[in-house]
Amino acid sequence: TPQLINPALTGDFNGDIRAIINYREQWKTIGNPFRTSMVAVDAGVIKKKWAKAVLNAGLMAYNDKAGASQFGTTQVNVSVSARVIVSEKHKISAGLQGGFAQKGIGNSDLSWSNQFNGDAYDPNVSSGEEALLNTEPFFYGDFATGLSWSFISKPKNMASNDKITANAGIALFHVNKPKQEFYFDELESL
Repeated sequence: TPQLINPALTGDFNGDIRAIINYREQWKTIGNPFRTSMVAVDAGVIKKKWAKAVLNAGLMAYNDKAGASQFGTTQVNVSVSARVIVSEKHKISAGLQGGFAQKGIGNSDLSWSNQFNGDAYDPNVSSGEEALLNTEPFFYGDFATGLSWSFISKPKNMASNDKITANAGIALFHVNKPKQEFYFDELESL
């Protein structure tokens, strides 16, 4: 999931176009599993016009649902990156990413300690959480940026496919500090 790790990795691969599909389901044996799915595509947009630079673009969408609360995030992002070849062995990339997200939480399948009537759990007893917990989905814009450095060396005494590589990078997500609105009385920052 390169675009999810660092926007600067958008289009950073050998080839013309890359498509990725991921699906993960975890903790299925303990009840309501966490499910995450993601689809992404990226490519070099301008490769041939510039000798030592490449402009890349990508699109990524993911969805995450967690547990009995169905706490979920759906996000769609567009990424752009520019990669500059500094030398035969070094290249540097910078990337920007922006998009929109929706978050939500469900309260219907949750149980609270104050719903126990002394003898047993009673789902008809009000939990009192309805007055505090915002179960309506909400939308927000989300932005990220990143830098990446790559080193590739093919020593002469190694086989033709062997090489030494090193990568380092830094990414900043939620640069605009979007607000989460899960409680009616206050806003939480990501």
